[in-house]
Amino acid sequence: MAESFILLIFGPAFKPAIPTLTILALSLALTFVNLSLSNGLIALDRERKIVWIILLAATFNFCLNLALIPVYQQNGAAGATLISEVLVLCLMLQAMGWQQVRVLRLGRVTLRPLLAGLLSFGLGRGLVAWQINFFAGLALMALGFFFFLVCTGALSRAELLAAWDLITWKRKELEAA
Repeated sequence: MAESFILLIFGPAFKPAIPTLTILALSLALTFVNLSLSNGLIALDRERKIVWIILLAATFNFCLNLALIPVYQQNGAAGATLISEVLVLCLMLQAMGWQQVRVLRLGRVTLRPLLAGLLSFGLGRGLVAWQINFFAGLALMALGFFFFLVCTGALSRAELLAAWDLITWKRKELEAA
């Protein structure tokens, strides 16, 4: 989808940005997972560990940028960001401990949506390979992401029923008015 997005919004002159946007999209998914884990560490009163993790990751990212940018330009910078986010994920999980991850049910909160996002990313890559229209592809990716959220268990039956009740309640309220 990155190719269609870049070409539609910015035109063919920006075609070299397509791999960069793809790498950064993966980094963004990890950023959301890391945010959830940092909130878990804050809840466990381990804020200092977050500071050290971010300091270490920023230093690592800086060094990676020094090595990768001269060779791979913007893709090197995007790759360094992705690798640094993986480092942050590993360090946050280590700082939290797997027992706490289980107790806080962070697998359901973070890892299952991440899996759904990665599956929908794969779906998007397939849609691009099949040369699906950009807007149709976006709609299919949204439906695919919802489907993957349900299939991975990131959205439970109770949550789906609660959302349905909210939707129908609003509709009934509007019909009554």
